[in-house]
Amino acid sequence: MLIADDLLRSGRTLKALLNIVRDADAYTVGVFAIVSLSNAWRSVLGEEVRSRVLLNIQQ
Repeated sequence: MLIADDLLRSGRTLKALLNIVRDADAYTVGVFAIVSLSNAWRSVLGEEVRSRVLLNIQQ
C-alpha cells in the first residue's frame, strides 16, 4: 500500500494509517506527502518504508 498525505507534521496521522494497513494484513511500501513541516514523522516509519516529500519546511 502507498500512503499519500497532504501534510506531515508530528506523525500521529501517519502512525494511525500505518496501523490500519497492518490491521488489514497488508504492508506499506511507501509514503508520499506534498508538504512536511518537521522531521518528527520520520521516527514513525520503519527502515523498510520509503518516503518522498515534495516540499520540506523546517519551522
